[in-house]
Amino acid sequence: NAAATAGAGSAGMTASAGGAAGGGSPDSGYKPKCITKGAELALVGDSWINWTEQLAPRLAQRAIKDGALPQGDSYNDQAVGGTSLGSGGIGLIGDQWPTVKSVAQRAGVTTKFVVMDGGGNDVLLGAPQCLGDGSASDAGCKKVVSDATMAGQMLQQKIKMDGVGQVLYFFYPHVPAGGWEILDYSLPMAKATCESMNDATYQCYFVDTRDTFQGPGNNGETMAGLIGADGIHPSAKGDDLLADLVWKTMKDHCMAQ
Repeated sequence: NAAATAGAGSAGMTASAGGAAGGGSPDSGYKPKCITKGAELALVGDSWINWTEQLAPRLAQRAIKDGALPQGDSYNDQAVGGTSLGSGGIGLIGDQWPTVKSVAQRAGVTTKFVVMDGGGNDVLLGAPQCLGDGSASDAGCKKVVSDATMAGQMLQQKIKMDGVGQVLYFFYPHVPAGGWEILDYSLPMAKATCESMNDATYQCYFVDTRDTFQGPGNNGETMAGLIGADGIHPSAKGDDLLADLVWKTMKDHCMAQ
C-alpha cells in the first residue's frame, strides 16, 4: 500500500500537475496571511505525507523551533495512505477536504494553508503497467495522467474557493520502485497546474524534490538511505530531508509564519 510512491508518483503526481500555465508567478503582488493556530494549516495527500514516517509532526517540530507555532500545537493532517487523485487506491485525496474543513471548524478557525502531494497511486495502484519504460508515449498512461491532472486541478479550485491563501504542492523523486519516465513526463504539467491560479489572493508553490533526493542534475535514482526497504516511501532520514525542504520553502514564502 505504498500510497504516494515516488516512482508511482510519477504519473499520478501529474494529477495536480497538468493544468494551464496562465497563473501569476509565485508571490507576485501577494500578501501572506499569518497563522494563529495550527489547525489553520492542513495536510492532504497520500502515504508520502502520512505512513510509517509522518511529515506533519516533523513540520510542527520545525515550526515550534522557529517560533511559528506554539509549543504543543499541531497541524491538521488528513492525508491517507493508499489514496489517489483521480483513480486507483482506497479512495480519493479530494474526499479528504470536507474533513479538513470540519476539523478546522471544530477548532474555531478556517483553513488558510495547505501542504499536499498526490498522484502516485494513480499509477502505482491504478495503472502499474505505467511504471516501466515507454509510459510517456503510451496513450493509456497519458490518460491516467490527464485524469489525475484534472482531479488535482478541481481540488485546487475548491481549496481556493474555500478561502485558502497558500498551498505547497510537492512532487516525488525517482524511487527504486520505478516510474521515472512517467514522473518526468508529468512534472512540468504538475508545476503548471499548481501555479495556474496564482493571483493577489492565492499562491501555490510547486516543490520538485528531485534535486534534494537525487542530487544535482535530477539524474538517476534517489540517493542511498533516503528511501525505505519498500523502494517507495522515504526512510526516517529521507522524511527529515523532505520536512527540511518543505519548511524552508514555507519560510521563503512567509507561509504559515
